[in-house]
Amino acid sequence: CIGWGGSLLLTTAMLANTVVQLLCGAVAFFTMANLGHFVSDSVQDDARMWRLKEAHNEHRMDQLDWVSHGRRVCDKDGSLVFGTLQVNRLKEIEKYLINPMG
Repeated sequence: CIGWGGSLLLTTAMLANTVVQLLCGAVAFFTMANLGHFVSDSVQDDARMWRLKEAHNEHRMDQLDWVSHGRRVCDKDGSLVFGTLQVNRLKEIEKYLINPMG
């Protein structure tokens, strides 16, 4: 119904779309994926183990207010002695989510 010219045009448009999608995917992978320190699975495992062992440990709680160490990290409490690495990673995640291109 559309003839060989229309078929050629649709095929060209489909190929151009595929190339642009692959290009966008490559740009996202090579620029955004390497921002931060979250490209390995060990970081996720470390965060999970910290949460299970340290974040809700009764010895790490603020004894005055009975606030867990994990809550203080999530609140980005500036007076923390332990957990500054987790606070910095949380800030880095938030910075990435707000402006992924840096």
